[in-house]
Amino acid sequence: MSMSRQAREFETLKFRRAPVVHTVSALIGVALPVLAAAFMVAATSDGSSQIGLKAAAMLTGAGWDGYLAMVGMLLSVGALMGIGFVVCWCFGREFTEKTQACLFALPISRRRLAYAKFAVTLLWALLICLVSVAVALLAGAVIGLGMPGPEDLVVAGKAWCAGAM
Repeated sequence: MSMSRQAREFETLKFRRAPVVHTVSALIGVALPVLAAAFMVAATSDGSSQIGLKAAAMLTGAGWDGYLAMVGMLLSVGALMGIGFVVCWCFGREFTEKTQACLFALPISRRRLAYAKFAVTLLWALLICLVSVAVALLAGAVIGLGMPGPEDLVVAGKAWCAGAM
């Protein structure tokens, strides 16, 4: 087994067990699209409530277009903050736990460990954005938007790109 593969497996194991990763995954993957669905319902229902008026200001269109654009807006900010928090944890945890000196004793170079951290974090970030869009499509169907058409899937792809950026 190569040293790079060992480093990726080591980082993947730490990543899978980390409570901070689980929390951010739940917030970005589930809470964010559910929040967008709640905003969509508030904006399209009565519209006279304070939350309904504020949510209506976030809508750029009607139906799937407006909803998925809102998901993209929320995902762009939520992913930046949440994934940024996980990246900071991933690279800073050795310093907060005072284990950075142990990195010098490992048979794997620090450069390979950094590459492994980047690879694991990037893969997770892209996957969690995909999960968020998939949950958004499910939530949109639940709130009564019907089945998304091919043009709606293009907008969903744009929402994924907003989060992936």
